[in-house]
Amino acid sequence: MRNTFLHLSILLVLLIVSSCQTEGHNNNAIKVEFGNSFANFTELIESVEYIPLETDTALVLDSEPELYLGNKDYYVVNKRDYNLNHGIYRYSLEGSFINQIGYRGRGEGEYVSIYDLQIKGDTVLVFSRNKLLLYDKSGLLLSEQALSSYGDAFICTDEGYILTYYGYGSLKHYRFALETIGDTITIEKYFDSENNKNFISMTPFAPIFSLNSIGITALDPINPIVYIFKDNKLLPYITFDFGKYGISEKYYTLKDYHESTAFLEKTDFAEIQSYQESFYCKLVEIFLSSDDENKSGLYYGLYKDSAWHWFKAGYLFGEGAFDGTFRRLRDDVLYFIMSPLQVKNMPSEIASLAINPESIANLKEDDNYVITKIKLK
Repeated sequence: MRNTFLHLSILLVLLIVSSCQTEGHNNNAIKVEFGNSFANFTELIESVEYIPLETDTALVLDSEPELYLGNKDYYVVNKRDYNLNHGIYRYSLEGSFINQIGYRGRGEGEYVSIYDLQIKGDTVLVFSRNKLLLYDKSGLLLSEQALSSYGDAFICTDEGYILTYYGYGSLKHYRFALETIGDTITIEKYFDSENNKNFISMTPFAPIFSLNSIGITALDPINPIVYIFKDNKLLPYITFDFGKYGISEKYYTLKDYHESTAFLEKTDFAEIQSYQESFYCKLVEIFLSSDDENKSGLYYGLYKDSAWHWFKAGYLFGEGAFDGTFRRLRDDVLYFIMSPLQVKNMPSEIASLAINPESIANLKEDDNYVITKIKLK
């Protein structure tokens, strides 16, 4: 079971953090409490809204679709290369299909794979294997720029540079870089160490970068710190304390990829997967990897009214409503993307809070995915 997690690049654990104010960096690490009741989450929910995505044989999404939020639309992306419908699909706020953004291929204006996507006003930025494609919302290609570097995650800064994540186990000895578009000149390097290439690649499927109310935040998997990008620097913003699940310092002294892989196979550990923040709340994702299935899984933590609320939400894969389905945070709303079966498996105490239960009354298992909005109190 552990080998499966490692082969899949190790993924995640969810914990949500919500606050009414934006906090600066605190030198005191926030202690994560694993194993608390799911009921803690239910008490914080005000309402649930379902948005079934239009079903069409040409539009039905494959497994693990990603969700991006536009101002008045949704962008649903099949990122994985093996997905049959590998592409970017734009939907209205009501779930109606509007148009596709670009197409898969190796020609001009086409993407081989989708590493990251960013919405900037009416422009859609698509980071493919070796190029950056800019489209308008209708799918019209605006420009195409070459990317000579092969990173795992990307985000465009307000200054027009690209912040790239290379991660552990790459051929580069630094894990982040700030680069120009086109000729790919490296302006800054972050976390520069020859030891980087000795570790197993732990790039998660969820976003490394998030554009939040405070700006760009970044994650460095297996590192318990959330970083903020400010003045062309990556600075510590929030630190989490995983207790006995923190990765031992010994891991960073290992000499090669095989040693680091063997080390992780023998230990329980937690890692930050994703972090998001709005003016209303904060969100961090963590995955707890353990041979004990009662411990391993996805966790949430919500900070509200000056208190932390921790709870286990589900597992990395599965048919449960919260098994790997969380995607985005905007204001006081959590966005999930669920299969019809996962919607049917929504816990009754949360399903009872739905404001439009009729929208899924006739939902069939072969229908398209459903965006589920959970509004916090």
